[in-house]
Amino acid sequence: ISINYNHGMRCSYSDARTNSTVTKIRSSTIRFICDPVAGVGYPTPPVATGMVEDPYNLCEYNFEWLSLYGCHVCGPADWDWHWSDCENNTRTKVYYYTSNPPMCHSGQSLPVDNTKYSCNSAIYHVCPSGQHSTPNSTCELCPAGTYSLSQGERIGDLWTQSLLSSARITTFCEQYNKNGTTTIQKDCEAWRIDDPEGGSISIDNFSHFDSDEAAILRVVRAFIRNATVPAYIEFTFSLVTEFSEPLIFRDNFNVIKTWNVTTPGPITYRYYPNLDENNFFHTFDFVYSSFYSGKAKNMRSATLWSIVFSGVRRPASSAHCETCPVGFVTNGTGSTSCSRCPVDTVYKAPNSCVPCSVSEYALVGDTVCRPLRLDCGITDYVSTYSPCVGNTRQITYEPATDPIICHANNQFSTELNAPCGNCPIGQYVKGDRCVSCTGASQYYDSVTSTCKTVTTGMQIINAIELFSSARSADYNHFPDQVSGTNLNWTNGCVGDCSSSGWRAQNDRIDSGVSYKKGYSHLTLTVNFTHHGYISFIATNPDSTIIPAKKKRMSEEDYVSLEFHVDSTPIPINFTQSHRTTVSVPVSQGIHTFLWLHTQDSINPDGNIRSELSTIILAGVGSGAAIGMACPVGYFNSNPNSDSCQPCPAGYYSNTTSNGCVRCPVGEVSLVPGSSTCYPCGEGTTANENQTACNNNQCVFHQQIDGAVRTWDLRPFSYYTPMTLKTSDDNLFFIFSLCAPLSPSDLKSLPTSDKSYCGGPNSYPAFVCQEDTAKHESYNAGSLMYFTAGSKTEAIVGYNHGSSEGCERGMNRTTIIRLVCDLDHRDVNIPYSTFKLDLGSQEQEEDDLKRCVHTFTIHTRYGCRVCGENEQEREEGSCTIEGKKLVRYVAKKGERCVPSGEEKWESCREVEVNEYWGGGVLLVIFLVIAVLCGAGIYMWSRKRQAEQRYAMLVESSERGSASMNPVTTSEEDL
Repeated sequence: ISINYNHGMRCSYSDARTNSTVTKIRSSTIRFICDPVAGVGYPTPPVATGMVEDPYNLCEYNFEWLSLYGCHVCGPADWDWHWSDCENNTRTKVYYYTSNPPMCHSGQSLPVDNTKYSCNSAIYHVCPSGQHSTPNSTCELCPAGTYSLSQGERIGDLWTQSLLSSARITTFCEQYNKNGTTTIQKDCEAWRIDDPEGGSISIDNFSHFDSDEAAILRVVRAFIRNATVPAYIEFTFSLVTEFSEPLIFRDNFNVIKTWNVTTPGPITYRYYPNLDENNFFHTFDFVYSSFYSGKAKNMRSATLWSIVFSGVRRPASSAHCETCPVGFVTNGTGSTSCSRCPVDTVYKAPNSCVPCSVSEYALVGDTVCRPLRLDCGITDYVSTYSPCVGNTRQITYEPATDPIICHANNQFSTELNAPCGNCPIGQYVKGDRCVSCTGASQYYDSVTSTCKTVTTGMQIINAIELFSSARSADYNHFPDQVSGTNLNWTNGCVGDCSSSGWRAQNDRIDSGVSYKKGYSHLTLTVNFTHHGYISFIATNPDSTIIPAKKKRMSEEDYVSLEFHVDSTPIPINFTQSHRTTVSVPVSQGIHTFLWLHTQDSINPDGNIRSELSTIILAGVGSGAAIGMACPVGYFNSNPNSDSCQPCPAGYYSNTTSNGCVRCPVGEVSLVPGSSTCYPCGEGTTANENQTACNNNQCVFHQQIDGAVRTWDLRPFSYYTPMTLKTSDDNLFFIFSLCAPLSPSDLKSLPTSDKSYCGGPNSYPAFVCQEDTAKHESYNAGSLMYFTAGSKTEAIVGYNHGSSEGCERGMNRTTIIRLVCDLDHRDVNIPYSTFKLDLGSQEQEEDDLKRCVHTFTIHTRYGCRVCGENEQEREEGSCTIEGKKLVRYVAKKGERCVPSGEEKWESCREVEVNEYWGGGVLLVIFLVIAVLCGAGIYMWSRKRQAEQRYAMLVESSERGSASMNPVTTSEEDL
């Protein structure tokens, strides 16, 4: 809640923006935030600004106050109950707060009910989903218009109602701070219910939250101790990304699953939480992070359609069925959910959808029927072609279904003698049929209309053509196989759809009919046996409606057509003719293509549709033979071969050629199939085969102040790769300073379709960047360079990393500043501090966009190696073996690392004589010490004997002892 105090004292100040004096009345606002563990708390400046007084709105004072008393007063809406275990066939109700700790204070106390209830009572009889219990302890199907979830709960039929009726569903933003912490921002535009009928809740990159924030939908639920059904949460969602903006699912703040690839879906995911014996509360977060959405050219969004909980309601919930919300119905009895009325019907009651008249139609979820348009346009018809006879064929036009939205008329009657048109790609007309060239290594050349034999620099690949007006089989569906090539299609629509998805219409396909927000998605997965390409013609009826780049016509009006290859967006640039041809080369292997028609607008006529035609897949396993130049990086110098081979490492090919070219002197190509060579960085040289750059075992020489200086970084080679976690908990780097990272160094990296570091055919990497939120890794530098910033600082850089996600397609670059630190001497860890350099916020953001990362290492190996005049010899004392330890140390005032290693040398003759003279004196001293010790010992023994004899004599005189003769041996004497 917010409390405002106004009518304070008058104040005046000069506004530099308007160059005028502003006079206003002082006011203060305190924003109380519920925090059940804060006690009374105290006011602080707002976290978002850190300032009580906004410099642009002086005399207006703002505070935030985290307090228990920012919470509401406790009442029945804050608790629920579950059954205790049965004892002697009875049990009690155990009440608990639905949030932990309770998000309330004072008020009514938690109820205590000691009543003993029978475990066999019919009201506690548990029935499966879709049924309810009766007084006779039996289960019956839920009537039409109702549904039930056994001990469960469903959110999503009406998100507005769910959010307004439950304090356990909240939406807010989290701000990521530079120190790695997060701050809750509740006044941002987070997840919102922009569906007028409440069918979904979503968040997109047009929402007003910053790039360092994440929008969070938080749902808190308590699972029942003795539920008879499994405890789980199941949700249906869709995600559209361009720069891998992730949707993250968390349980009690632990990341459970991350999605960062466009999945227009809808996708259903089920998760079984671990239930603690003492705490059955779980906080589920749906986190949408749009760090890169500012670069997105199209709308990017995450949408939740429904959430289902199982095991969150007591068995008594089986006693009745829930009535479907207004606008939703069930398909008979025994339902577990409700749905909107189908096409050409409208809602009448929870158990009834009424069909429209023959002159009307209705879309999914409509409450009233719409009149059919009077005249159908050409795009409302499906063209059907008969076989060619005598170079003519018949074209029949039939109204497009799914749905029919216009009156069919005679404007497009059957054409009886229409020309047959051309054959599909790679074929020519022979009689009334289309055939392929049959000769060995031959293909059909459409330019010369002849069959040709492949030559050097070319290859023969197979191609198929779909959805065109060429002489071919009609495609009124999406075929599973064409000419022996398997095609895996996935088609659908998410949102307020009028069609079930894209529609196959023989010579074209379109995105279907939609009047409201939704995504029509079409996915095709194909195995390419050779390097080839995919091409198609894209058409839209109004290029001002579906532009090439983002066009936000209004806050609620947006339409786009997109094409993705293996989750990478490919630009579609429409021209004035409303048509464009898209052609994308693809490599050998399995590829997935996605066409996505996105609509976030009210389309009154339903005729804003995207169309595709003449889809060509070249390089597939079967089809018509076509000739194609070898792709860059490949060659074919054998006239008897119809396939291309990759250029070996050290060579390249960037044009159509029958051979590969050796890299220029000083340049290298690191992997086979290279289309370019890269110059070795400063301080490195190309190896003999020009397949890698040598760094002289990490010893570098640079001219500084007129003298050649040396830096010896070899100790970094002896240490395991370094790992640095940045202020972003999801981002860290793995470094190997002197040699590329090995596969064993990269075994901890995530397995992902987007692994550009250590993945198949990837460049060797000195630095890998891992983003755990996106489950992706990137090559952050393949080629090394060295330069000396000064006599006390060196720079090691790595460039030509991967470009994915970088602004303007720039390659990732990593820069490491080695700062001279002579106080650090631990050779096992060659650095004392290792951190990411953070400059100004503007510089940091610019570096992130350009994918440039700078690090600083304080180490003694950042110091240059001492020259002859900068160090002096230091010798130790001679040992008994005649050896001495010799090392070099820097002269006073010189900041350098001495050259040469510590070593043992033989002592000189003078040093040896001096050593033996001292040794003789030591021996004489030892002999004298032994003699003295022996004399003292003999005197002590003699003294003891005299004392004993005197005692015996004294005892004899007193008569208390007798003297016996004692035989003394010669030894005793």
